[in-house]
Amino acid sequence: MKILIEDLKASVKCAVDVIEDTSIVQVLNRIQQLEQEQEDCKSKTLDIPDVEYTWFEESVIDTATLVEQLGTILYQYTFTSTFNVDDENLQLGNEVYTDVHYIQGLAWCLFIRKFETFARSLGLFIQLNGSGHRQDVKSCTATISFKLLNVQHIKQSTERTLTHTFNPGTHWGWSEFVHWDNILVNKEKGFLDDNNNFAIQATFKVINIERG
Repeated sequence: MKILIEDLKASVKCAVDVIEDTSIVQVLNRIQQLEQEQEDCKSKTLDIPDVEYTWFEESVIDTATLVEQLGTILYQYTFTSTFNVDDENLQLGNEVYTDVHYIQGLAWCLFIRKFETFARSLGLFIQLNGSGHRQDVKSCTATISFKLLNVQHIKQSTERTLTHTFNPGTHWGWSEFVHWDNILVNKEKGFLDDNNNFAIQATFKVINIERG
């Protein structure tokens, strides 16, 4: 009998807890509201007209304004290479090359050589490399200015210019760019620094690139 009384008390307590718990009632009250929210969130068919052809008004480019905003557009490329008079390869009459420079996607390099055929001279050449760029390049026409820089008086620098059509793997230049003894022996001429280095500046202007 005692056990039955205890079980009855436990059942009554559970019933009271359920009645006092309002969470079930809240959920039941929310069901109708949720159904309405679900209905409101369903995709609706939009009344979008069919577009068969697109048309954009042609824009007029104001060249003057564009240049003003962009500033001066560079169409030339300049690099400076340094060499040493005492370079062993140079003294032996071998070609001394610069690093490769990429100009409008083409690989170029500068090289010098000491000639002693009649009078000693400094040879200067520019080469369009046979590799390092697109293989459909057939030729490139360019105007190139070379300047042997005078480190003491820049206005006394020696300058020469050429225009040539280069095929990949070919070079062009001068075997006598300057007389060696007149320029590269006496430091008082201003072309050598304290370490017997001299600098050559090259400025490129590509005129045409032929591809095939």
